[in-house]
Amino acid sequence: PRVAHATALLNKYDDEGNLKDKDAYYADMAYDPIASVAKPADNAHNQSTMGPVFAYKKQFDYTLNIKTRSWEMMKVARRQWPEQEAVYENLKFLLRIQYNAVQAMLHAVQFDPATGKVHPALQS
Repeated sequence: PRVAHATALLNKYDDEGNLKDKDAYYADMAYDPIASVAKPADNAHNQSTMGPVFAYKKQFDYTLNIKTRSWEMMKVARRQWPEQEAVYENLKFLLRIQYNAVQAMLHAVQFDPATGKVHPALQS
């Protein structure tokens, strides 16, 4: 039952097949000891493999979501599940390193979030 509950929380769609509200999605996971670890671990995996397959705009949006939602969710979860503090700290460290690497790459290609474009000479 605990794993089934966490799995339901990790599902981005509700029982009717509608996309869940992002703020509520992350807020709910903060109060589950499994989902609050699984989501940032999934973020870390996705962030580490997105370079060759995600468009620059999607990479920017994904890292922004991690910064604004995953990190905040982990702060709340850390207070709820203090025995898991080391896990949250390690995930935060890993996500921050990856976030900084993606941001540095986007800066290097002169990515413009407003247009979703990179410098023409640097397009792949």
